[in-house]
Amino acid sequence: MLNLFNGTAPVHFIKNKKGSALILAISLVALISVLALGYGTFAASELRMGLDDYAEWQAGYLAEAGINRVIWVLREKSLSECLSQKILKSSPDTSDPDNPNRFLLDTDPDADIDNLKVTDSAGKETGEVSVELFRNQVDIVIRAQGSYQGTVRTIEASVRNETGGPDGRLEKYEITGWQEY
Repeated sequence: MLNLFNGTAPVHFIKNKKGSALILAISLVALISVLALGYGTFAASELRMGLDDYAEWQAGYLAEAGINRVIWVLREKSLSECLSQKILKSSPDTSDPDNPNRFLLDTDPDADIDNLKVTDSAGKETGEVSVELFRNQVDIVIRAQGSYQGTVRTIEASVRNETGGPDGRLEKYEITGWQEY
């Protein structure tokens, strides 16, 4: 029996050290395994968050590219020229059939405007952009939606034409509003 108060122990307890190295080794392996598992879980979650952020950035870049594409088109041609040449397609909003001031960007008259696909250099589809314009008395509101790997970002920009009104070419313009959601 061990006497804790004076530090003495039976002789057979002190001499039996054969299993202590095995117990220490198993304990160290278990501790290292728990630490490695925790680190692996942390690294995997960080990777997932990084990929989610990347997808969100890419979707935002696609939406911004859609806005810039419309501004570029409207700098080259007036809104009425774009409609007559079918670069823009008049498409009344189904929720508001009395709104004739909604347009969709169409780079190819035969293309499906709601499915402008973005591909990488290998031809693999990586994203999608859809753009719509709304015209009011002063501004042209451009709403672009970019999607990348299931992540969607929408940007809405208000552009004021300082030279030709909302129907003229954007020779000199000002972006009066920018909202991302």
